[in-house]
Amino acid sequence: MNSFSADVLVIGGGIAGYRAAVAAAENGSAVTIVEKGPMSSNLIMGFNTFLQLKDNAKLFLEDLQDSSCRVGNSVLKQFLVDESRVQYNYLLNVGFPFDKDENGIGGIGV
Repeated sequence: MNSFSADVLVIGGGIAGYRAAVAAAENGSAVTIVEKGPMSSNLIMGFNTFLQLKDNAKLFLEDLQDSSCRVGNSVLKQFLVDESRVQYNYLLNVGFPFDKDENGIGGIGV
């Protein structure tokens, strides 16, 4: 069995887990991320925000509404739309290795 030492243990390698790990590391903590699968969950599920030039917040919200069959909390959906781009840009600025398409537009699994 492997052992390790860390100040903060993050369970889950999705975007939220990475964001938590970066915040802890910025505050001086030694951080370890564990993921149950062979890949982080963001590599499987992607990252939900609007990245392409043809996309915008309104289209993203409509996609969320359509994919949820218009069921769910509209305030939380709007929060996701408003905050996702902020968090994407934050992770990009701290060096998160997003894939990029041929135009240099980033996003996991673009």
